[in-house]
Amino acid sequence: MSAAWGYKNFSVFGAVLVQVINGSPLEWVHPVSNLDSIRAYIQDVAPPVLFTVRTPEIIDLNPAVSLLPSEDSNMNRATAISRMKAYLQVSARPGVQITAGALRIAIIDGITITNATVKLHGDSTGIITTTILQYPYLGEVSWE
Repeated sequence: MSAAWGYKNFSVFGAVLVQVINGSPLEWVHPVSNLDSIRAYIQDVAPPVLFTVRTPEIIDLNPAVSLLPSEDSNMNRATAISRMKAYLQVSARPGVQITAGALRIAIIDGITITNATVKLHGDSTGIITTTILQYPYLGEVSWE
């Protein structure tokens, strides 16, 4: 899977910025290597417009997660990771804010995982803000 986003008025001349990424937050994400092919395609199909094609810098979120001792199992850890990835599948894009609270809410279902603590940058109220030149990705999850 690949995804692309357009941003108006990028740079001095007001060009359209097209950000392109390969992969999916559910599995993996990496920069696009064939930007010249994408530029050529856009030139062929788009109306005449100034544009720039880039691939964003990948920003690893690397959250620290803790589950209740009675719910901390390998299965629930895998479930928590899966739910955070699903949340990022619909929320991640260049220029977005990801909060520890949003990841926490994504993890909790009230049945198998009734409570969790998620920290970004060591803080349960942590926020990671990306620019339109960056893309948030789950990265490495540590368990506390």
